[in-house]
Amino acid sequence: MVLRVEQNGSERLTQFTTASDYIDAWGEFEMVVESGAPGPIRLHIGEYSAKDGRWEGVSLDLVMAAAAR
Repeated sequence: MVLRVEQNGSERLTQFTTASDYIDAWGEFEMVVESGAPGPIRLHIGEYSAKDGRWEGVSLDLVMAAAAR
């Protein structure tokens, strides 16, 4: 399982983890993003196809809040 974060058109973070099942089934996984610049981001969760390397997964538009002081 791959987690990618894009902000302002640039990839800011890529993390990898193991899920309890394949991408085409409901499976459990957990990832923590420690910090990042506040503002709009696009979060991608999925994997790259073993067949042709294309991205397979879901993308969400989110807003990162500023860290509490």
